[in-house]
Amino acid sequence: MFWCPGDRARPVLRVSSPGDPDLRNEPVDGFPGALLFRKPSRRPLPVVIVLGGSEGGSLFGRTFGPWLASQGYAVLVLPYYAPDWGSEKLPGLPVDFADIPVDRLTAVRQWIEARPDLDRRRIGLYGVSKGGEMAIIAASRFPWLKAVAAIVPSDVVWEGWGPNVKEDDTRSSFSWAGKPLPFVPYEAMRETIAALYRGEARTLRAPHERGRAANPARVASATIPIERYRGALLVAGGGKDETWPSAIMAENIGLTRKRNGLSTTVLKFPDAGHGLSGSGWEPENYPRMASSPMATAHAQMAVRKAALDLFAKALR
Repeated sequence: MFWCPGDRARPVLRVSSPGDPDLRNEPVDGFPGALLFRKPSRRPLPVVIVLGGSEGGSLFGRTFGPWLASQGYAVLVLPYYAPDWGSEKLPGLPVDFADIPVDRLTAVRQWIEARPDLDRRRIGLYGVSKGGEMAIIAASRFPWLKAVAAIVPSDVVWEGWGPNVKEDDTRSSFSWAGKPLPFVPYEAMRETIAALYRGEARTLRAPHERGRAANPARVASATIPIERYRGALLVAGGGKDETWPSAIMAENIGLTRKRNGLSTTVLKFPDAGHGLSGSGWEPENYPRMASSPMATAHAQMAVRKAALDLFAKALR
């Protein structure tokens, strides 16, 4: 998902409470804005790392993390980007969504290994939107991940952007070992965002689809090799997602895995939009034109159940 500075509908931080008085949270040293949600336990808890979308900061994780932690997991909310137009300032994190280092998760795993109350053998990952894109990249590169849920994800790496990215088609969204990953460029993204500012009925899906159609060779090089991942995987997408074609990209991920003899839980919701993750979290920074709020709400419930099933089977 993209948040545009100056949008009328600003993100509002809502922290859901599962009603569990034993639930605790603590800041995580060395990772700006990171929080660990967990319940007391005599045994090391399985860990789920949570990656939000392009709204940045810890907005999504603060909403989703307490609920997931109430199910018996240690939930590490991990901001990886904090735009300077956002409400949460996190010095030390990128302000542009460009060349985000996926290999930063190596340091996260080292932090988990140093905690006797966390089980380093049982680590999962939950990513939504751009965090879902990052989750698929991470799955293809980190065999220590036992379960990955990528909600409204991407099967390719996309172009990066931000206030300091002055030219189109110059930066990748993600990097590895200091080098940008191959990416698919957008087509007319700046024009689309300018039209949204003017109140025109546009979607961010079109620049993705046009960019993909116009650059087949770059799609091939930017496709994430998810067939390398041998763990449990859940992907989910909305057929009327106005941010990007998440249902198609989720299906692509499943087909790639199937061709390589790997099973994947693929959920597609024909009438749902982009906000499939969690309950009550569906920020709107442009008019909804296609998706059904009721279909999206039902999809959220299905995704939540599927994610719990995934983590229960792979981590518990």
